[in-house]
Amino acid sequence: MDVKDASDGGADPKRAGFLGFVAHEARNPLSTALWSAELLGRMPAAERAGARGEKLSAMCLRSIARVRQLVEDHFLCERIDAGGILFRPEPVALRE
Repeated sequence: MDVKDASDGGADPKRAGFLGFVAHEARNPLSTALWSAELLGRMPAAERAGARGEKLSAMCLRSIARVRQLVEDHFLCERIDAGGILFRPEPVALRE
């Protein structure tokens, strides 16, 4: 992915759109995870062990897993773009 120098009018619009999408997709689950963790930290121990604590903990884990997958996908795309993963195209037989 080529990025133009800022002095010549700015970055490639496709890359800028992609980075905006990635930033949005990373911020939302991180905000949820932080909010859940803060709330869990303020709850009394007895309430944390109950259904509400379990729900908040599950939200936090799902959100962090989403960010992790997004980061892994992003780095995979960068590796492919940089030629770090070799592909060997092969024909695939399909049933009718």
